[in-house]
Amino acid sequence: MSQDTSNPYAPPTPEERPPELTLADDTEFLFNENCIVGKDIVRLPAICILSGRRDNLITQTKTLFWGYRGKIDVRYSVHPSAVWTNRLIRSILLLVTLILFLINMGLGVVLGILIVPFAFSRFRTGPRIIRRHKGLYYLDGFCPEFLLQIRHIVERN
Repeated sequence: MSQDTSNPYAPPTPEERPPELTLADDTEFLFNENCIVGKDIVRLPAICILSGRRDNLITQTKTLFWGYRGKIDVRYSVHPSAVWTNRLIRSILLLVTLILFLINMGLGVVLGILIVPFAFSRFRTGPRIIRRHKGLYYLDGFCPEFLLQIRHIVERN
């Protein structure tokens, strides 16, 4: 985008704005290296969204709600070991926080406030809505290996 050199704070002109993201009728979802974008129903390929594995998968369907404004159904696959590993790590971090809280009430609360959000943000548990714009839902919660394998599938076809 270019701006008027006489006013560096001027907004971009309408013809310079990026085009709106739209989903064609024959397309179920779009993706990039960070998220997946879909409408009402998204059926993802049989690849574990947490680990990128393709064997011994469990298929799940999750309905995600965006307040009162809408919902999206996401059908995805997970490997049992990835689910249990994530749960185990999160449980250990919560236990450590609880122990620190009991040992030293003041320091435990401060460390708990720092550790718990980190624990829940670092370990993916499945898809979640991060944004809704013009009828499209932006989802994250997918490991990079999963998104990379989707890219390889699209490139082969």
